[in-house]
Amino acid sequence: MSLEGHHKFILDAMDRQSAIARKVVAELEAENVRLKAEIEKFKFTIEEERQISREDLSGLRKENAHLKAEVERLRDGVETMTYHASGVVTTTWVRAVEYDRLKAEVERLTKEDAKWHELCEKFADKVERLTEAGDAMQEQISKHLIYNHGLKVNNDWHYAKNGGKS
Repeated sequence: MSLEGHHKFILDAMDRQSAIARKVVAELEAENVRLKAEIEKFKFTIEEERQISREDLSGLRKENAHLKAEVERLRDGVETMTYHASGVVTTTWVRAVEYDRLKAEVERLTKEDAKWHELCEKFADKVERLTEAGDAMQEQISKHLIYNHGLKVNNDWHYAKNGGKS
């Protein structure tokens, strides 16, 4: 093969590799955009769940404080009550019934709070997993792209990962 033919062969091979690289870059950029959108969706969902959890936790704390105050009020009231009804020997029965009701309510609220915490942990795990996948993808993209384009992808990923903050 002549030198000119050899050069043409090399240029053709480089053109094919360049076309393949452009196709891979386009696919990776599309996947990057999709993952960024998915991460944003999960960030919103997690923040929404956190806000709901904060509101629920605040409500549960208020309700707990209210129930404690109610228990104290009833305890004080029961201890000073005098029953004139026939068959009522002591106020212990009244306290036990009220105690059981309040205890059941506290247990219900505690279980509900645990469910919210579990949901928040599940979403946090998903965000962590997606962030790790994005980091790995960004690292692979940066390794295989020319410097300026790889730098842009790197900067875009860090911008998206930090919630749109540089």
